Amino acid sequence: GDDTGSGGSGDELTGRGPITIAQGKDTSGNLQRQINSWNAQHPDERVRLIELPEDADGQRQQMVQNAQAKSDAYTVLSLDVVWTAEFAANRWITRLPEDQFNLQAMLQPPVQTARYRGRLFAAPFKTNAGLLFYRKDLLQDAGVTQPPRTWAEMTAACEKVDDADIGCYAGQFEKYEGLTVNFSEAVHSANGVVVGDNGTPNVNTPQAKQGFDFLVNGLKSGLIPREAITYKEEEARRAFERGGIVFLRQWPYQWALSNKAGESQVAGKFDVAPL
Repeated sequence: GDDTGSGGSGDELTGRGPITIAQGKDTSGNLQRQINSWNAQHPDERVRLIELPEDADGQRQQMVQNAQAKSDAYTVLSLDVVWTAEFAANRWITRLPEDQFNLQAMLQPPVQTARYRGRLFAAPFKTNAGLLFYRKDLLQDAGVTQPPRTWAEMTAACEKVDDADIGCYAGQFEKYEGLTVNFSEAVHSANGVVVGDNGTPNVNTPQAKQGFDFLVNGLKSGLIPREAITYKEEEARRAFERGGIVFLRQWPYQWALSNKAGESQVAGKFDVAPL
């Protein structure tokens, strides 16, 4: 690319007709409801959802393969924020006309992730944050009145839970993007950074080691169940819903699914707190 950016100026966004949107599995069902509403109002521009694999790495792989084949199977891509630069640099996505998006009304950090070399290549339509899901019923029975604010408080709370068959903590620890996220959060929880303000990696610090050691020692001690090393988002969710974990690091989409009576053993028995 050059200093003018890549992917054109947005002038390519012409034409009407059927639309396909490619994203990971619609685990919440909310996107399909939005699509149904759109289709009812735009019968000549109907949207069809193409669901890609559950895990982020699998989604990216299929999107890249589709782009490299120059296929028109996907009209709109639901990109993870860390993919925007790669897809823009390779001209796999088209630059968007900024004047057609009310960017000032949006959260600015997500807007910045939608830019590449100062130009807009994506439009935020949702945001996300890791949360600490926890079994409030078990904590209440153990006399713990507040959710933990530190890993030490969480460990102490687990020691008070009178159930030897339930694991203390889990996240997404399979070798994929989810592990990178969990590692980054652990480092930041110890006041470390993965990438410094100048854009270079900076994990060779005592703070980063302290954060990483929490995960390593958690597996060694049994604080983190051994099977959690294979968890992605959905495996972690199902383990929590079976009643196998007291605390779980997870995305907000789990809230509605885990509260489904008859499908989740923990419906109405859990809450969330800041991670």
